[in-house]
Amino acid sequence: MVLALTGGFALLLGVVPFHIWIGPMTEESPPIASVFVLAVVNSAVWFMLFDILQAYPWLAAQQDIFRAMQLVGLLTAAVGGALAFSSYDFAHVLGYGVLADYGCALVALSTRTSAGLGVVMLATLMRPVGLGILALGMALARERAHSSEFEKLSGLAWSSPWTAAALIVGGFSVAGLPPLAGFVGRWAEVRMMATAQPAADLPVYALAILAVTVGVAAGALRGMDFLLAAPSSSAASPVPLVSLRLAAREPRLTIALIMAVLAVGFALGLFPGAVDAALRAILSSYTFFTAP
Repeated sequence: MVLALTGGFALLLGVVPFHIWIGPMTEESPPIASVFVLAVVNSAVWFMLFDILQAYPWLAAQQDIFRAMQLVGLLTAAVGGALAFSSYDFAHVLGYGVLADYGCALVALSTRTSAGLGVVMLATLMRPVGLGILALGMALARERAHSSEFEKLSGLAWSSPWTAAALIVGGFSVAGLPPLAGFVGRWAEVRMMATAQPAADLPVYALAILAVTVGVAAGALRGMDFLLAAPSSSAASPVPLVSLRLAAREPRLTIALIMAVLAVGFALGLFPGAVDAALRAILSSYTFFTAP
């Protein structure tokens, strides 16, 4: 039973080595559909896992399960960070950034503490915000340039600055950089893992968070470098730039929508207490790490 549950949830969560579908999905699917799968469906899987642990408290006492969860989480975080680092497409930043975040969540849950459970839930609440911003930017970029690859979006910021802003901010939020919504979950992971026991695991936890943050941020920065490339009409230019003719002005409704989602991303990053009541209400329903 334990092996079946472990294997089933590994498949459902898409952790390493069952992650190979994530890259093709984010490349080929509409960005909003990708976010639905990676955020909404994935959240349902996490809460299914919590419900099973709540219904069968003896599972929460199985140290071997959580040791395996820690190892899989570390591997998933490292692989996700490395794949995001080598990204050449914002679709990869989105998909592999989330994969790395899954790894950090597994490591947090493997501590078998209420604090670790709270970190996973907080990250689950915040994750859709950064993904939504990035997905909106990808959808608009694909509409205007027919691609979300870095090279094909070169110079886009000069013709579609708000679309570029959504791509950049969304990528940084997925990476967990301040002062964005994604940073709230990342900072909670740092604080929780800094006090985790045994203390010998601290370097391993720190390495996992560093791999995720640096890897995903580097991928997003590479994309930003292409977006901000100076437009050039030179035929000898080694990088094909997005034609300024693509952009007549971005529609006002599009700008308003981007401004709204950016405001939400910054507001939750600066005022994370806004989700505190919802988080406490959800946490009160799960006592498998505190039950005697």
